[in-house]
Amino acid sequence: MSDYIPPSDKDYLEWHDNATAHAKDAGACISAADLAQLEADNADLHSAFSDAALKDTEHKQAVAHKTVVRHRSEGNARPIMRRVKAHADFTPAVGALLRLQGPAYTINLGTLKPKLVGLDHTDGEIELTCPKGKSDGVHFYCQREGDTSWVLLGLITVFPYFDRRPLLQPGKPELRRYTAVYVVKGQEVGQFSDEVVINCAP
Repeated sequence: MSDYIPPSDKDYLEWHDNATAHAKDAGACISAADLAQLEADNADLHSAFSDAALKDTEHKQAVAHKTVVRHRSEGNARPIMRRVKAHADFTPAVGALLRLQGPAYTINLGTLKPKLVGLDHTDGEIELTCPKGKSDGVHFYCQREGDTSWVLLGLITVFPYFDRRPLLQPGKPELRRYTAVYVVKGQEVGQFSDEVVINCAP
């Protein structure tokens, strides 16, 4: 049998409320000392739970306020620093002093691999998406039942992409396999994504 003490705080508080309210009806099964202990613990529980709920609300409000202040500060800082960089007296040394140069971003082209996700919308319409990252776009390929090779669907730069080709046989489900690879400066780079197999429902 499972433990009669509920695991969640909410359910435990309800359980303890019930036990405290009805313990006196247990007659000789419970001593006055145990009854007093239940009542004292119940009062402490409600106080602690109320305090935790208040602190949780205060924390959420503080985080929301911090986010607003951060966004406002960044909205002010960017134009200020643009004016600094545009000033006639600006030098690389000033830029370094104010940390106006972001960290260098390097791409290991050999390890790039899209994470492709597909969703069937029935009647042959498939929704495809994957993070574009720093690439120029993604080549999507598909192989349907009967295809002997992969078919390039095109260079996709805006996501999600919808493959809206009708089913090969209207009313009959078909399997489609999709894969993707990143494109940089017109060249496919990195590795192909894991294949996504979708059962297209009519």
